[in-house]
Amino acid sequence: MPPVAETLVKICGLQDVEVLKSMKRLPVDYIGFVFAESRRRVSPGQAAELIAGLAEWENGNPPLAAGVFVNPTLAELAALLSTVPLKVIQLHGRESAELCRAVKAAFPQVQVWKALSVAKSKAESDADGPHALQQYAGAVDALLLDTYDPAGSGGSGQTFDWGKIPSYQQAA
Repeated sequence: MPPVAETLVKICGLQDVEVLKSMKRLPVDYIGFVFAESRRRVSPGQAAELIAGLAEWENGNPPLAAGVFVNPTLAELAALLSTVPLKVIQLHGRESAELCRAVKAAFPQVQVWKALSVAKSKAESDADGPHALQQYAGAVDALLLDTYDPAGSGGSGQTFDWGKIPSYQQAA
């Protein structure tokens, strides 16, 4: 997978129509809805309502809806996609490359993204090092790097040492 040549913006964890309305003038490419266990979790009904609101985006180019999942089953994804029109399935747990391939095959209408965990500092070793990228080649449409969080599956708001990014780019 070659590195992305452009920067894309994803705002994640939205739960409220008013917050979504306040963002309608911003250049946002993706809006993320958390379906994993989290304080920012939304129900399928909430997500469908929020996604319907994306049609009112002011610049005429609404962001795409991404669903964030941790270790879902294909049945869980199928049930959710039957009511929530997602464009991206973001896998944020310990999903194997084989599961990612199965998700991609089962739901060709959506992109599949896989999050990899990166340690906060150079002194710590990465939960998923750059070597992990090769196994996901062809299994996902994009990889994203997130700070390793021993208490959860990411989205902690903590940054990792961005000096580690080139080693991931070289491994891609």
